[in-house]
Amino acid sequence: MSIAFDELEAEMRTQRRRLRSALTAGDEGEVQACRVELKRLEAAWHALTGLPAVDAADLAAPSMRERVLRTLSLIGSPASQPFILAVHRAFYGAELNGKAMVSLRRDEQRSLASTGNRRVYVCAALTADSFGVARGLLAHSAWPLEERMIAPTSRRMNLLRAVTQLTEAAERLPNGNGTALAVHSLFRGIPEIPECDAVDSPVDLQELRARAQQALALELRADARARSAAARRARQQLDSVELLFGASRH
Repeated sequence: MSIAFDELEAEMRTQRRRLRSALTAGDEGEVQACRVELKRLEAAWHALTGLPAVDAADLAAPSMRERVLRTLSLIGSPASQPFILAVHRAFYGAELNGKAMVSLRRDEQRSLASTGNRRVYVCAALTADSFGVARGLLAHSAWPLEERMIAPTSRRMNLLRAVTQLTEAAERLPNGNGTALAVHSLFRGIPEIPECDAVDSPVDLQELRARAQQALALELRADARARSAAARRARQQLDSVELLFGASRH
């Protein structure tokens, strides 16, 4: 039994560190996920002691929006629905309901209009020219507007940034090559980032990240200027809701 206690308590310490990091980052989805996992671990710990179990109602799984927000935070930039689904599967070992995601952004916009009491929303990425919704992309409302703008080269920059973010996240996980293979597969065959296809070893996350960082160093500055200029114009022309969900069409 002592081994079981030690393993559970080690996992609980890990989850508490994750929770502190999520609180510091203001990541609502990750905070909720950590709290749920801590509740589960505490229930297992109490079961070993013979003490009463925690109320099962407290162990409710995070909602779809919370899972999407958590995954977007992990990616670090606007992403397509298929990419969000694949990242969630690679890191959390679970499937998201793709059909339920289709209406998520519109549901979030309606929630903002009706109550407006959420700290963060799953929102839109905006096109840099017309400030309309960038088709197929979801974003996190906590990100600066500049990071949600999509200029001509932004999709490539976002993918390269995701390579950097996700390879770093994968290296912090305990299951080694399994996660590395899953992460590498996320970026294979994407036309915008041929650098990733040039990496020989499918588990060499450092080389994958180095190639992405090299490309970013060459191209990111021009993309950042285009995004910043678009964000300045958008703030002058759009209201607070449109800044999150795109310019209204008349």
